[in-house]
Amino acid sequence: MLHFSLSVVNGEPKLHVTPHAWLKPGSQTLLNDHASATSNVARTLKLEGEALIMVLVSRPDIWDQLELADE
Repeated sequence: MLHFSLSVVNGEPKLHVTPHAWLKPGSQTLLNDHASATSNVARTLKLEGEALIMVLVSRPDIWDQLELADE
């Protein structure tokens, strides 16, 4: 399960992705970059909780790109 959270830092929303041991490092980086980009868009649009929805639906192609780490 992926865990996204939203914090307000200095009055600005910031999305966080909890690191997952079962994801390859490149996949974790992809999620972190996506969360960061979504945070930037949310700040520009003055959104808060909606950012959590945006991170999940704005790039449906991202979910097919995630790779599990080798056990």
